[in-house]
Amino acid sequence: MTEKEFDKKFHEVIGPTCRGAAYPEFDPAGINESKFEDACRYKEYDVSFNEKHQTIKIDWKTQEDCSHHEKFVEELVRCFKHIGFEGLIKLRLYDRNGCDDFYEEIACC
Repeated sequence: MTEKEFDKKFHEVIGPTCRGAAYPEFDPAGINESKFEDACRYKEYDVSFNEKHQTIKIDWKTQEDCSHHEKFVEELVRCFKHIGFEGLIKLRLYDRNGCDDFYEEIACC
């Protein structure tokens, strides 16, 4: 996958504008907050694609404790498989209070 293809296909994070607002319609080409643990909704995030190494690096700061994040990881993999990515996801997942900090490498193929 090229960087241009990634940028065109990936629709970023799909979530409400604020706490309590309705979730937007599901977008298969985005990371849908409605599909994973509420505590893992983002405070801040950065997604970057490396064309040479076919990796996606994600830094994701959560609103709350993120010790349970299985559905979050499932949603990442679902999204990136949908857009045709085959490579490695390098995830740093941490909460805004500094209690949890996880590093995971997830094969997406």
